[in-house]
Amino acid sequence: SSTSYRPGKCQLLVVREDWQTKAGETKFGLCSSFLTFLRPGNYCVGHSTHSVMKIPEDKMAHVFMAGLGTGFAPFPAQGEEGK
Repeated sequence: SSTSYRPGKCQLLVVREDWQTKAGETKFGLCSSFLTFLRPGNYCVGHSTHSVMKIPEDKMAHVFMAGLGTGFAPFPAQGEEGK
């Protein structure tokens, strides 16, 4: 989430990672599994950094965004920054 648009709040988009081993066993990502199982009232300590993504000042400029490795997660915050 955008810290400018939602001060004091952090919204996460988490997809639980899973894959099949060569032996056919299903494995799950450690961090994504941990975050998936958090419930309201649970706390998780984390650290955030400011985005390095730069969006043009011109609100009419076309922006092409591709999630290579990060997936979709950073893009909603960029949309919020423009509000």
